Amino acid sequence: MAAGAFCENRLGALSPDGLTVAVLNANGSVLLGCLGESSFDTASSAIEIPPAQLLAFSPDAECLACAHEDGSVSTVCVSDARQVCLAQALPHTNATQVSAMAYRDTETLVIARASGEVEVWDMVRLQRLFEFPAPLENEACKLLHRMGDNMVCVGETRACILQIGN
Repeated sequence: MAAGAFCENRLGALSPDGLTVAVLNANGSVLLGCLGESSFDTASSAIEIPPAQLLAFSPDAECLACAHEDGSVSTVCVSDARQVCLAQALPHTNATQVSAMAYRDTETLVIARASGEVEVWDMVRLQRLFEFPAPLENEACKLLHRMGDNMVCVGETRACILQIGN
């Protein structure tokens, strides 16, 4: 597969170290590739998970969170661009789709729901730590970004800082 064809897919995520890219194919499957390689084999880089809608790398680029249509989030441990293992899917309390997600640190994933809630998850214990009921006054968060120990939550008309702390 030519390197240019890899970029023709719809959505993706770039690892914080800039070495790995994950993209969603039209069918929702996830492909991993190493930047700097001129090509890669799609058969060996596909991750076997339910079709995903959003992706987010952990700060150390070791884990990839994949949000699914049913509101669940799977985590994939990435040892390199060709070896992955599927971790247990995060349980979810509602079937609301994920509108944005980002890692705060290697152990904490922040998930924004289309219904307006923002959840903070412990990825080691696979449990929800707490929830912000509607930080943007029932507007869905479209972008989450780490800022120190906190997260910036951005909607269509509002933004706020979520104080997560330790």
